[in-house]
Amino acid sequence: MRDNANLKDTYDVILFGPSSGNALSIVEGLGGSEPQPWQASEHAPNIGRQSSTPDMRGGLELTGVLNLANFVRQGGVLVTLTSSASLPTHFGMAGGLSIRSTNELWAPGGVYRTRKADGSSPLAYGYGGELGVYFNRGPVFSGGGGGGGRFGGGNDDPGSTTERLSGRGGVNEEDIIQGRPRDLGRAGVEAFAEAQRAEAERQGGGRGGPGGFGGGNATGNRVVFQFTPEQEELLISGGLTGGAELAGAPALVDAPYGDGHVVMFSFNPFWRSETLGAYGLVFNSLLHWDSLGAGRAVADEDAEQQREGAGM
Repeated sequence: MRDNANLKDTYDVILFGPSSGNALSIVEGLGGSEPQPWQASEHAPNIGRQSSTPDMRGGLELTGVLNLANFVRQGGVLVTLTSSASLPTHFGMAGGLSIRSTNELWAPGGVYRTRKADGSSPLAYGYGGELGVYFNRGPVFSGGGGGGGRFGGGNDDPGSTTERLSGRGGVNEEDIIQGRPRDLGRAGVEAFAEAQRAEAERQGGGRGGPGGFGGGNATGNRVVFQFTPEQEELLISGGLTGGAELAGAPALVDAPYGDGHVVMFSFNPFWRSETLGAYGLVFNSLLHWDSLGAGRAVADEDAEQQREGAGM
């Protein structure tokens, strides 16, 4: 990626496996004063069968980030697994999505329950309403943008399963501020969003708004799967404490960027060849790389109906 300025001429999809949770460490890469080879040797004859190099030092560098951003903007698809999501979120290729710091969460590698939030996305083809996934500590996404999921409206709060934000009433009652119009401030929010969209179009933002490298993504993220909002229903197998920081968080997000997409998994769909049920999510991203926008109108309509039903 660092040495190829025309990635889209060669690739349609780039799959970025788990790496570092720090985007800058991906940019800087491996250091050291001596070459570090990845090659077959007398003691390790099976290393380097797929790829080899006499020296692994160096990283993606900012040139590689630019090349990767251009690849996606030109219609390519970047798929990140777990910690590698730090790269697109840090460098603005997934507008509105960030990685949340979790101080209380303890989820040391186990199976946790997710639910399908946007069944119209090609990424979800063939899947039912729930899926157990392998998750290990992070990343925990915040935000997500439009198109399905409880984060569809941009709500970054993971929510509580035991009390309402106002502290009044029962957990199943709608949280309504008394003595004020239910649409108070909505016109201003909509006007601001329209101004942002107009500014993005003026700057040539394409499908979305300003991003880290232009032509980015201010709206339109799709939360395809999310961790179940019911904290007590999260754990399937393993251990969990502080689950409120994970409950309701996006688990699989499709972020349009320019003419392409960034698909981000907060869980590992290929964990040690054991998570066979999640393999199809990655295969769907490969098979449908050039039509990931399919079903968006259906998802937007469903989200609007949910907002109207909630009186927003």
